[in-house]
Amino acid sequence: YKASTHAFLDVLKQIPNQHATILLVGHNPDLETFIEDLTHHRVELSTATLVQIKLSLKRWQAINADTKATIENTWRSKEIS
Repeated sequence: YKASTHAFLDVLKQIPNQHATILLVGHNPDLETFIEDLTHHRVELSTATLVQIKLSLKRWQAINADTKATIENTWRSKEIS
């Protein structure tokens, strides 16, 4: 709880570059804030919502607040049950 965008970025920078796809799990409001900071789009994350984000980077260590990121898809639990 109480993770800042900077904290999320620090975690992502530690991912080995062999992993092109990851699953990041978090809590609100921290995860909503992180997604908004990264994509510049506000998304409301109800319980168990999944958001697919495409990042424009070649190495995880290069991720920062200016990394181009777009929301590709959003799934809400009621849509996948």
